[in-house]
Amino acid sequence: MKTSANNIYFNGINSFKKIFDSKGAIAPIAEKSCRNFDIKAQNDVNKEQRIHYFAVGHTFKQLDTENLFEYVLDENLRAKRPTRFISLQQFDKEFIENIKRLISDIRNINSHYIHRFDPLKIDAVPTNIIDFLKESFELAVIQIYLKEKGINYLQFSENPHADQKLVAFLHDKFLPLDEKKTSMLQNETPQLKEYKEYRKYFKTLSKQAAIDQLLFAEKETDYIWNLFDSHPVLTISAGKYLSFYSCLFLLSMFLYKSEANQLISKIKGFKKNTTEEEKSKREIFTFFSKRFNSMDIDSEENQLVKFRDLILYLNHYPVAWNKDLELDSSNPAMTDKLKSKIIELEINRSFPLYEGNERFATFAKYQIWGKKHLGKSIEKEYINASFTDEEITAYTYETDTCPELKDAHKKLADLKAAKGLFGKRKEKNESDIKKTETSIRELQHEPNPIKDKLIQRIEKNLLTVSYGRNQDRFMDFSARFLAEINYFGQDASFKMYHFYATDEQNSELEKYELPKDKKKYDSLKFHQGKLVHFISYKEHLKRYESWDDAFVIENNAIQLKLSFDGVENTVTIQRALLIYLLEDALRNIQNNTAENAGKQLLQEYYSHNKADLSAFKQILTQQDSIEPQQKTEFKKLLPRRLLNNYSPAINHLQTPHSSLPLILEKALLAEKRYCSLVVKAKAEGNYDDFIKRNKGKQFKLQFIRKAWNLMYFRNSYLQNVQAAGHHKSFHIERDEFNDFSRYMFAFEELSQYKYYLNEMFEKKGFFENNEFKILFQSGTSLENLYEKTKQKFEIWLASNTAKTNKPDNYHLNNYEQQFSNQLFFINLSHFINYLKSTGKLQTDANGQIIYEALNNVQYLIPEYYYTDKPERSESKSGNKLYNKLKATKLEDALLYEMAMCYLKADKQIADKAKHPITKLLTSDVEFNITNKEGIQLYHLLVPFKKIDAFIGLKMHKEQQDKKHPTSFLANIVNYLELVKNDKDIRKTYEAFSTNPVKRTLTYDDLAKIDGHLISKSIKFTNVTLELERYFIFKESLIVKKGNNIDFKYIKGLRNYYNNEKKKNEGIRNKAFHFGIPDSKSYDQLIRDAEVMFIANEVKPTHATKYTDLNKQLHTVCDKLMETVHNDYFSKEGDGKKKREAAGQKYFENIISAK
Repeated sequence: MKTSANNIYFNGINSFKKIFDSKGAIAPIAEKSCRNFDIKAQNDVNKEQRIHYFAVGHTFKQLDTENLFEYVLDENLRAKRPTRFISLQQFDKEFIENIKRLISDIRNINSHYIHRFDPLKIDAVPTNIIDFLKESFELAVIQIYLKEKGINYLQFSENPHADQKLVAFLHDKFLPLDEKKTSMLQNETPQLKEYKEYRKYFKTLSKQAAIDQLLFAEKETDYIWNLFDSHPVLTISAGKYLSFYSCLFLLSMFLYKSEANQLISKIKGFKKNTTEEEKSKREIFTFFSKRFNSMDIDSEENQLVKFRDLILYLNHYPVAWNKDLELDSSNPAMTDKLKSKIIELEINRSFPLYEGNERFATFAKYQIWGKKHLGKSIEKEYINASFTDEEITAYTYETDTCPELKDAHKKLADLKAAKGLFGKRKEKNESDIKKTETSIRELQHEPNPIKDKLIQRIEKNLLTVSYGRNQDRFMDFSARFLAEINYFGQDASFKMYHFYATDEQNSELEKYELPKDKKKYDSLKFHQGKLVHFISYKEHLKRYESWDDAFVIENNAIQLKLSFDGVENTVTIQRALLIYLLEDALRNIQNNTAENAGKQLLQEYYSHNKADLSAFKQILTQQDSIEPQQKTEFKKLLPRRLLNNYSPAINHLQTPHSSLPLILEKALLAEKRYCSLVVKAKAEGNYDDFIKRNKGKQFKLQFIRKAWNLMYFRNSYLQNVQAAGHHKSFHIERDEFNDFSRYMFAFEELSQYKYYLNEMFEKKGFFENNEFKILFQSGTSLENLYEKTKQKFEIWLASNTAKTNKPDNYHLNNYEQQFSNQLFFINLSHFINYLKSTGKLQTDANGQIIYEALNNVQYLIPEYYYTDKPERSESKSGNKLYNKLKATKLEDALLYEMAMCYLKADKQIADKAKHPITKLLTSDVEFNITNKEGIQLYHLLVPFKKIDAFIGLKMHKEQQDKKHPTSFLANIVNYLELVKNDKDIRKTYEAFSTNPVKRTLTYDDLAKIDGHLISKSIKFTNVTLELERYFIFKESLIVKKGNNIDFKYIKGLRNYYNNEKKKNEGIRNKAFHFGIPDSKSYDQLIRDAEVMFIANEVKPTHATKYTDLNKQLHTVCDKLMETVHNDYFSKEGDGKKKREAAGQKYFENIISAK
């Protein structure tokens, strides 16, 4: 058995060997990571939080953080804080700079074959980075282990042997010993024995020690690194270093998920087409890689994504339906029609081959939904359809066959249909047929996951809900659109949220020194706990390039500041008013006059408004009473209570009305609804998921807060004010409200929370009311307090009613201050009359307003808006729902027009015609790709559902090459010409070249070409670095000055790749960035290098067989053989013999060839 020191030595040497062996693949990954980091760090605003979210924070929302991070109550903070994985919680400026420096060092080390490792030495890496690496790696390992085992974190943590299981998991993933591994090492028995000994040693380690073995490489003495065991090229000084795995793991944090999956799979030991062990191993390294989404694109550059978002939004039914779909609907005739449409849409989506086929739809409804969900009517419809045997066979195949089996059947048919095959091609075809037939037999009894998932969603009543909108976003979309086109002018300041992240806001608030800055602090404005301010949209985007929906929506309105007649006014724009502003804006866009059009319109209306207001006030000062007709007109601009002094309101109520009982009624209705939802969730088998999302505490706390305020807090506050004067501290202040809510929600779970509440109420003087003191202190939970408060409130209501308003309080002079301030509220009716009078709003012969946007209704999904008007005799709720849907239909028609504006903004898009929502979702977006001179090159077809992926790919390439916006897309044509004979690209090129008049590529073609480019460039860098290694040895180069041997000082490489415009160093750099070569493909450049290397280095040795080559030549030739002539390796047989046979074949066909 080896000693611990021997095993540490083995691990250290192997880690450095992995670094050297993988530099060709790691160098491009490191370049990509550095570029992504730099892009995220460009803007100083929110930089720390933004990089933290990109690196690790985005994964937290998918984790059980409460248990995983082991939150405990901090007595000083009076809030929960994590006690595990502390280094993952947030980044500071120093950490950001340190991690930037480290990934840059990793890039530099991998960009040169010989480079000192000093930057990776633990002594040179800050402790917080080391802690971060350990904890993030452990977290990734735990999550992939849970995924593989199909358990949750609680189940894992409760296992007393959890740590040992993780060590065994790491042992299996990182130290496999399969037949392939054994066959590779059988000719090196000492190495195999050493490997087996290390595996035994690793399995005895503790969890932390095992992680350390993977993340760090230790050398107990100085170690001289010899090239080919003889040339001392650098000294690795004694100490502990970041390992190969550590470097790769850190780099992968700053890759997007698609990049990580694509690039890491190029590294030996991480291949995609290998074992499940290697799949899990790869997932550990890609765990923190973030999926690309619209938040990763600057707002000004994502017009197409905004188009996509709007169309997806319109593809979901409006929120007005939600109440009727939650529980049993009071309007079944309306909801049944909606559900029927959803079933139709789902059948078309799940089985697109039969889209629009009514007979197939009937078959699918009966087979999948059946009588259980659709009643006897579907059985009758199915019987009446009288399906033929051929139809039943075809339809059953479509619904019950898994996609993999369908693909296998298609592949088998194509293989059998192949003609004109001879020799090896015929042999391969026959071999592929046998493999495909085997796959078909294995898949024969596999269920169709699409059908199974659909049935599961139906059973749990999730299908209908999935077609609904999560929230109403009309206000957000509209505000953003008007701001983007500068409808109110560039200088318009919108009321927006100040900070994106809570940490940012907290840091800002901590700058105030209390009580010294108490006045300034109290003047800050908040909305839903978030700090708000007025800022121009342009300035906001300078701070947050991708946060384009930060508008504050309050009371169904937005606010902005505009100057009218030299005076700044705060303008409130209600939802109903936005309809008319959007109509005007969209009309002006067509005339290219949208900018400032809104400001000019409101300026003109402001003058009209002030003139009418002045006239109305003048009349009130001259008269003691007004006519009812005058009151109708006046109340558009003046308060109703003021006008009631001049023309009393007609009150049909026989008894005084109090609004206080509504508080209890509202709570009881919410309680009844919640209980019904719980019953429904249990019946549908969704109870666990439901209770996680909705514990029924929100409405209870709202009621308790209102009731306590009326019954206890208000009187206590008034008494304290009378005694000591007004002060906020006598009531629950803004700063304390979040604490109050948090403590109330969970004080039964944490006894300290009840103590904190007790302390707060005592300090406020609320316990001077003995009834409240007894009520609170006897409470055991929020539920218990809710029930007790209901009883108290019912008693209190019996003796308390709302006070009536005194008319004497509402005179004209009482409102002068309100009239003189700069708050400009627009009455919708008055504004509409103004638009009509000025000809800005058209009406038909019946006086009905003509909305141009309604022309877009034909493109919406009509069933979402229930177009059949209910009869007057039908329920009020039905009429109410119909009216809501009617209003939403107009809003959605406007949103559709907005979507088309975004589509038209992209000048590359060919088809900008309007199409129905359902057609847009299943069709391609067509791009005209031109070169920098504007000359048409080809058409690119991108499926709607892949717009995000396309934008991501395009953005990454543009950041890589800034020559002009379409450089990558334009250069694709040149690349296809360079690689047109490559077997992986040949079919794509042939299809592309078939029609010279309209050459076309699909998104899948583009992704395939990009993948091909990346694969070939990595192969090129692998060969290039192997050549560096060879010539460094041949020329006996060592690191003298600096910390590396630079490429340009290697004389033997100067004539390689010299046909490229930028020559050797230029093409090397281009390959590291996945750039498109100028005149030759990467394969051709490698072949040219191979020819030169064989002529100049191999043939002069006069070797007669492959085994005659010395170790240096053998290593380069092995790399060339694996890269260019991989087909020389037999697919069957012993590993050693396969390599020997391939080597001799390479020698005979390539080296000895004349």
